[in-house]
Formats: sequence, C-alpha cells, structure tokens
Amino acid sequence: MQTTTIVQVQQIDVSTLLSNIDGLIENRLKSFIPQTSTQSDAEEFLTREEVAKLFKISLPTLHDWTNKGLLKSYRIGNKVRYRKCEVLASPKATHEEGVKV
Repeated sequence: MQTTTIVQVQQIDVSTLLSNIDGLIENRLKSFIPQTSTQSDAEEFLTREEVAKLFKISLPTLHDWTNKGLLKSYRIGNKVRYRKCEVLASPKATHEEGVKV
C-alpha cells in the first residue's frame, strides 16, 4: 500500500516557491559532490612514470630518490604510487626549474 503526502502552500508566489525548492535541492546535492580541489589533490596519487616525467628523470633515479628518502612512495596493491601533494612539496620539486604542475 502506497501512502500519499499532500503539502499545502499558501501566501507564496510561484517564483519564491521554486527558488526555495532549488535551494533545498542544491544543498542536498552538495553532500554528494567531492569537496574542494585541494582536498582531492591531497588524495591524488601519481604513478612512477608520471613522477619521473614531472622531474625529467629516469625511473632508476626516481628509485634512488625514494630509497634516499627524498620522496615517499606508497604501495597500493602491487603498484607503487606517490602522493601528488608530497611530490610537489618535495625539496627536489621546489629547487628544480623544469617542474611544472
């Protein structure tokens, strides 16, 4: 059995009612949309190839930098990834001229 709800609206014009409904829908949808881009950058990971290309270095050099602690890598499953925000904040990124975001 289906129930029906009846809502009665009095003393409000159509444009105000529609505006209120739009506001409610917009607020509800915001909870489904990812937050600011800075938060997504913090969670964005780069592959080894992407990091090497960013620094214009070879994969063995990237491996050496990781072993020396210049960059921190993360294992996700059987893959190696680097946090984008950490790569861009690394001393190599801030001192290398060729690094472009």
